[in-house]
Amino acid sequence: MMMNHKKLYLLLIAMVALAGVFFYRQIMRARHSPLDWNFGILYLAGALLLTAYALLIDSFVFALLNFLAALMALFGLYYKWNEKRAAGRAARKQKRRGRRK
Repeated sequence: MMMNHKKLYLLLIAMVALAGVFFYRQIMRARHSPLDWNFGILYLAGALLLTAYALLIDSFVFALLNFLAALMALFGLYYKWNEKRAAGRAARKQKRRGRRK
């Protein structure tokens, strides 16, 4: 039994969306992104460039899949940035406490 293209595209989109749900749950539950900064930025740039290319060749399904992948990378980088910012804030607070003593 052969699948037609529309069913295959819907299956691909559903798989990426399902992977995204598990990725978001993992990050939000742990309040920690396992994504490395360098890899995350490179992955985000690559996904955005592939999205632009897919739009140029009129492949809207490929563009949507790459856009969803870029959103996942952006979400991971956002949590990583908040994590780094919170660590810096805690270090500054600890430093201020040390001066008062």
